[in-house]
Amino acid sequence: MLTSLRHLENHIIQPRLENLFSRSRWRERYKERVDSYPDVRIFCDAPEDRFCQACELHRYCKYTVVLSGKLYDTNTMEIDDFMSHDKQRLKVGIVCRNRTEVYHKLKHFKYKLYQDCCTVMKDDGFQDEPLKDRVDRVFSQLEEDGWIRKVKWN
Repeated sequence: MLTSLRHLENHIIQPRLENLFSRSRWRERYKERVDSYPDVRIFCDAPEDRFCQACELHRYCKYTVVLSGKLYDTNTMEIDDFMSHDKQRLKVGIVCRNRTEVYHKLKHFKYKLYQDCCTVMKDDGFQDEPLKDRVDRVFSQLEEDGWIRKVKWN
């Protein structure tokens, strides 16, 4: 499963992430923060005339980006409990807010998909079945339940 996810990331996700970042004025530090935290919430606040914490340009900033969640290894998908309750709050403008939302979804898509697949396979209840049969049965079941469509649009 990890090999398939790595292929997806290298050939589909990563080129799009690089394109998004190259077209933005984000500072490297902001990108690293978005890359590091698997959860994001974005709130609309009282507008402030200030420097955007993503691009560091003077903007009309009315969004707060809250980055949180446990860090994880992007190769093994193992969770790192170091600073597990850390949160970053950043004030950004509308353009950086929109880019953050799209970039974050793409960046952490592989991890979220991996977590969902692991949950489905653990809750399966047929541990002794041959792997190929189990994967085929679970995939068919997920397809019938509409899980793939749900994951695609979340």
